[in-house]
Amino acid sequence: MFSYRLKRSTVAVLGLLSPMLATAADQTDGTATKLGEVVVTAAPVSDANDFQGREVIRNVGEKSVASDASALLANEPGVAIIRNGPRTGIVQMRGQVNDRVNVLVDDMNIGMVNPNNFNPPLSNVMPLELETLKVLPGVTPVSAGGDSIAGTVVARTKGPQFGNSENFSPRLAGQVGGMSNGNRLSTFVNASMANLDTSINYFGGYQSGNDAKSANGTLRDTGYDVQSNRLSFGRRVGNGVMSVDVGTQRTTDTGNPAMAMDIIRSDSDTARIRYEGQTSIGKLELTAYHHKTDETSNNYSLRPVSGNRYYAVGDREDDGAKGKLTITRGSDTFRAGAEYLLGEWSITQYFPDMNKRMDLFNDNSRKRLGIFGEWEKRLNAQWNTLLGVRSDTVWSSAGSVSNWIGSASRAVDAAAFNRADRDRTDHLWDFTALANYETEQAGSYQFGVARKSRAPSLLERYLWSTFNGNGGIGDSTNSYFGNMDLKPEVANQVSIGATWGGERWMVTPVLFYSRVDNYIQGMPGVAPGGSSVLKYTNVDAELSGFEGRWKYAITQQWKLDGWVAYTVGQNLTSHQYLLQIAPLKAAINTEYAAGSKWNLRAEWLIAASQNKVAAFKNEQPTSGYGIVNLRGSYRFTKDVALNIGIENVGDKYYTDHTSGLNQVSGSSVPVNTRLPGLGRTAFAAIEFALP
Repeated sequence: MFSYRLKRSTVAVLGLLSPMLATAADQTDGTATKLGEVVVTAAPVSDANDFQGREVIRNVGEKSVASDASALLANEPGVAIIRNGPRTGIVQMRGQVNDRVNVLVDDMNIGMVNPNNFNPPLSNVMPLELETLKVLPGVTPVSAGGDSIAGTVVARTKGPQFGNSENFSPRLAGQVGGMSNGNRLSTFVNASMANLDTSINYFGGYQSGNDAKSANGTLRDTGYDVQSNRLSFGRRVGNGVMSVDVGTQRTTDTGNPAMAMDIIRSDSDTARIRYEGQTSIGKLELTAYHHKTDETSNNYSLRPVSGNRYYAVGDREDDGAKGKLTITRGSDTFRAGAEYLLGEWSITQYFPDMNKRMDLFNDNSRKRLGIFGEWEKRLNAQWNTLLGVRSDTVWSSAGSVSNWIGSASRAVDAAAFNRADRDRTDHLWDFTALANYETEQAGSYQFGVARKSRAPSLLERYLWSTFNGNGGIGDSTNSYFGNMDLKPEVANQVSIGATWGGERWMVTPVLFYSRVDNYIQGMPGVAPGGSSVLKYTNVDAELSGFEGRWKYAITQQWKLDGWVAYTVGQNLTSHQYLLQIAPLKAAINTEYAAGSKWNLRAEWLIAASQNKVAAFKNEQPTSGYGIVNLRGSYRFTKDVALNIGIENVGDKYYTDHTSGLNQVSGSSVPVNTRLPGLGRTAFAAIEFALP
């Protein structure tokens, strides 16, 4: 079931950490987690260590049939999902995507395998496997990670679950759900054997679906099939917990209608070792991991063939080692840490009808070494502050490429690429200052400023071919081209927020602004071979907007809540809008809860039209819409519960501005028009736990 090849570098990292794991000391209690809940943390000013963070507990039974974990963030203010297929949810945060958003899955940084990002980080974890999910937008602490100018998402799966006695006791929990639209199925099981000091857990899940339907008809190429397995061993070591995880994910026949190819096979393997505990100095956290994905995609197995057949075979390996020490002395908390990340990437495209091939990327490598220090200080009863500094060095390189496709222009492109010096080194530094002021009344104010930086990605720097590779943004009609001379992006940010409320109500508005120097964007240019392209270029950009949450308790049982979010982004160099930014969005929700037995919830999701589009990229505006979702749950016992609901009750036809453009003929959606949302969809899921 579990098989992979660990690289020598990974084995060495694990070996170096082993003595530290064995000698570390404080106890970290591992407690059983309730199935069907996820913690989403969001705040105007927040950090990975809950610096004035706010936690929202949601029952995710209704999300048990979600095709990937990104769906859990779709209704978070300031967060949008770029959807190119059922399992290609790319997180957009305050108008920025991909490497500008630092997405961590169990402390792992996972890079793309296909240049159109068929496997974004959150596709590597099933929704029901998550224990917590944190969203840290904008001005985030340096301890939350580097390469993060838009914010950070921290996803953590269920960890060791220890027993209550010295004897081993078994436990079985799971969930089974289905969705009417596309006959989607989701199953999940967690089997454990544990005592006071040792925990052995198996997590397994399977998800599948056929072509889904919008209100206007079938959406071709929207089926998927994925299975996931993870075996976890946890052991109390002195006053801490050490855990070792190995896992696999197998994805087959998964459509990507907004892109030129579909996933035919994607095999991912993961190994991770982690320690968390208290030393005589402070809390110590250590992690080392290896993640490898082999992927095959093509343009003919799941969709009608248009032109020549082709397929791509790619592999990606990500290795990392991270450590953080937290020291608390009175009103002062100090955090210091370091991390080393290595990503290696190759992908080759084949043309069987012509017996041709070409290297899209060959032996590409990106290494990042970062160190940080952070000081959190409670000055008095009103003021809490945080200051942090981070330094990163990024080394990137690429091997020479072969072009056997027979195109004269691409032969010129390949020759120019191979002649160039392809080694680059970038030096980055970040600074964050956060403050929270609490009034004597029911209110507080949050302030944040930051300097954040990001080195160019392998795609932006080394995409040498005019074959489309756009990182998954909905821009399939344009051809992008890399630029080895790109400079790192530097974002200067400010955020101002407030929290007002009492026992029955709360409002949390926030304003933000980010000026990004050397922002990397595709701009009209010419490849060495003479083809017209959008060449990745440094420009200046700015993004600004507002977010807010509110809630009001009508009675103890009846509650109202909602949110609003708006971002506008502009290219200051070309004086045009940035591509594919979500419009003004809002939600108004009402919920009735009868104790812990059952609850009902109605959601009204609203999106305004988006006319602020990147005209030179032929981006099309989208109309506004409003849809209604109904959800409910009933708990038969503390261990058995039913979740039901209907999404898009009115069967409304609508399109999210962040959805990609359809590239599959024969669908109810014309080619090069935006993919619509799902039509009326009923779902049901039952969760259970034994004993």
